Amino acid sequence: MHAVYEACGFGFSLQRNLTALGIKCYVVCPQKLDERNKRVKTDGLDAKALCLKLDRFVQGNRDALARVRVPSEAEEQLRAIHRQREQLVGARKRLEAQGRSLMVNHGVEPVKNWWKPRTFAALAAPQWMKELLQNSQPILIALQEKISTLTAQLQSVRRPRSTA
Repeated sequence: MHAVYEACGFGFSLQRNLTALGIKCYVVCPQKLDERNKRVKTDGLDAKALCLKLDRFVQGNRDALARVRVPSEAEEQLRAIHRQREQLVGARKRLEAQGRSLMVNHGVEPVKNWWKPRTFAALAAPQWMKELLQNSQPILIALQEKISTLTAQLQSVRRPRSTA
């Protein structure tokens, strides 16, 4: 028995579970499956197109499927840590930019890393502005702590070698 599905945001647990059941499961690159360009997209049409490609692949046409390498569970966990770190960095950058924007909009020279304790203590801004910035400062400090923890975690783990 064979199965195929397009790689997506759901990870590779389906492939692992089917393989554990003895089903030969392939994961392929997401692709435009409307070869006749009818501009009709349905799950049924996509499933049919994938099954036809799978049939050609099983019959020996190794070019019929654009397979992707299925990462190990450890590699997927590292990816999840990396993605979370990147999301936290994005959140920190947005909050930092909001603070700098407040400064610029009210004629205060924007300061890089304004939220760090020493920099914040020396910040030449009116009290009302500092009070507003203090709403974000503890969040930024907490985000930076989490980012540092995840960075150290990623650096301490040696990435496994690819076995394609």
